[in-house]
Amino acid sequence: MIAANMAAYFDKVDLRVLLIDYDYQGSLTDIVPYADPEQLTFSAHHILQGSKLIPKPHPLGLSFRSSQVHPAEADLSRIDSHLIYQWLTGIRKDDIRFNTRNYLSSAYVRTNFDVVIIDTPPRICAATANALCAASHVLMPTILDTVSSRAVLRSVEMFLDFRDKLELSFKMLGVVPSKVQQRGIYNNRESQALSYLKGELNGRYGRRVNRARGQYEPVKVLEGLPIMHKVALLHSEGEDLMIFDETPKPNDAIIMEMFSKLGNYVLSEIGIQDRQTPEGELHANRRVAQGVLELRGNARAHAG
Repeated sequence: MIAANMAAYFDKVDLRVLLIDYDYQGSLTDIVPYADPEQLTFSAHHILQGSKLIPKPHPLGLSFRSSQVHPAEADLSRIDSHLIYQWLTGIRKDDIRFNTRNYLSSAYVRTNFDVVIIDTPPRICAATANALCAASHVLMPTILDTVSSRAVLRSVEMFLDFRDKLELSFKMLGVVPSKVQQRGIYNNRESQALSYLKGELNGRYGRRVNRARGQYEPVKVLEGLPIMHKVALLHSEGEDLMIFDETPKPNDAIIMEMFSKLGNYVLSEIGIQDRQTPEGELHANRRVAQGVLELRGNARAHAG
C-alpha cells in the first residue's frame, strides 16, 4: 500500500514512475488500476531472471498520468527459488543479483522514467537481493510491536552487511511506522516499541559509515511520518487511489497528508532542487522536490 501511494504521489507531482512488484503476494499488482486490464502481462519475473527480451511495463489507469508497472504473478516465489537453485548449482554463470540493476540501467528505463519503486517481499530472496543491488535508497516500513521491531533490526543488519560486502552505495532513508492506530499520538505499545527501536538503531548504527559514500549514515525511525491503519486505505482492487481525490472528505484528507509528507521527505532526502507543484493539485504552501528517485544501481559491476 505504501509503494502504491508513493507512486501516486510522485505521479501527481509530474514525475514519471515505474513500479516493479517483486512481492510474491502480488499485493501491489492487485491494488493499482490498469489502463487496459484485459491486456495485462505479468513481467516482473522477466526482469528478475535477466531475460534478454523484457515485455514493456503496463500503463496505469484512472488518475495516473505517466506511470507504469511490471506486475507480479502468483508463481513468482517458485521462479525466485528456481533462479537461486540455478545460480548455486552453477547452471547460471552470470551474477543473478544484478539482473534488475542491468535492466534499470538500460536506455529504455532511463529515457522514459524519473522514479523507480520496487516493492519487495518480507524476506531475503533473489528478488530482495536484486532490489538492494539496484537501489539508491531503501525505505523500510514496520508495525510497532516487539516482534516486528526485532525483525527490523535483523533486516537492517543484513541489508548493511550486504551493502558493505558487495560495495553497494544505497542509503537507508529510514524505518516508517506503519499501521499506527491514531493520528498524532502513539499508544503505549507503539511508544514502547518506538523507544526500543530508536535506542537499538542508534546504538548499533548511529556511527555506521556508508563506505561507498564515505560518510556516516545512521539508520533512523521516521517517527514524525507514520502511516495510520485506516479502513479507507483498504479500497477495492483496481479503484483510484485516495491521494488523487481533489475534494477529499476530512478522513480521506488525512491519508493524502500522510503520503504527501512521506513523499516530500523522500524527495528532499535525495537533495534535489525544490519546485512548486502544479497549481490546484496540492495546497499552495506545499513544495516538493523535482528530480529523480531511482531505485537503480549505483553499485559497481560484478561478475561471477
